[in-house]
Amino acid sequence: MRLIVHLRFTLIENLPKTIADLIAKAITESGGRAKLSQIYAVVTRSRPNTINQATRGVLYTERNRGAVVQNSDTTWSLTTKSGRQQSSIQHIAQKSGLKRTEADMYEPVMTELQALFGVASNNGQCHLEITSRGQFSYELKDRVPESRNIVFAFLEKRKAFPDITGWIEGKDGNTEFITVEIKGQAIELDDIYQAKKYSDLFGAKYGLLISDQRLSPELKRLNRAANMFYHLEPEGGQPDSDVYDLRKIYFAQFDLRKTKIMPETWFPANPFTEDSS
Repeated sequence: MRLIVHLRFTLIENLPKTIADLIAKAITESGGRAKLSQIYAVVTRSRPNTINQATRGVLYTERNRGAVVQNSDTTWSLTTKSGRQQSSIQHIAQKSGLKRTEADMYEPVMTELQALFGVASNNGQCHLEITSRGQFSYELKDRVPESRNIVFAFLEKRKAFPDITGWIEGKDGNTEFITVEIKGQAIELDDIYQAKKYSDLFGAKYGLLISDQRLSPELKRLNRAANMFYHLEPEGGQPDSDVYDLRKIYFAQFDLRKTKIMPETWFPANPFTEDSS
């Protein structure tokens, strides 16, 4: 009996108690992306007297602290913070050992892409930065042609941004843009069009879609019928050009344990080995 009581109290002590803890629990139980209704359900299940406005207030506070982020599809995810700034939201996720979030993939994916693009660029001229919260550096903005500056206002108005944005200086000396959309779940059709949207807005030669899971055979077959991974871009990035280049959205799987992109998973082609002609 004493052992049972001890275990019961241990379990109670480890349960999330604050609304912030319960928000983290809802997000992690939803695979890293939780709808507002899912968050409400988890909070009220543990704290029946909590009204939705109170939960929403804590959620917005955690967002302002940088502990959570609202995704472009209106779901919510945890972010990464370090050291003494770590919030209770992130602590409960780490303590429970649940699936890492999409935001946890940003830095290792960016590091891997830096290495790959550094080889492909002119003398290693490659710049990538995490832009999922709409923070674009002046170094990046300075590379964007004046004709495309409206892109930043457009994205800010909709609070939807590429997870990673950057550029490489090509072997001909021209700037080629890179947009990266990262998903911590199986890719769906809408994810492809989201990646394509960012690539179109920046006129990116390299529009990447990275997931920690393989691309389904169904989407590969659908691409053969609908060509979702292909789009047209005015030659030279000039909107008034009458000549268009055929561009691709490149998918690859990222191995979380090895922190490497699996080269055999590139689809519809490997951007680092295909013939650029």
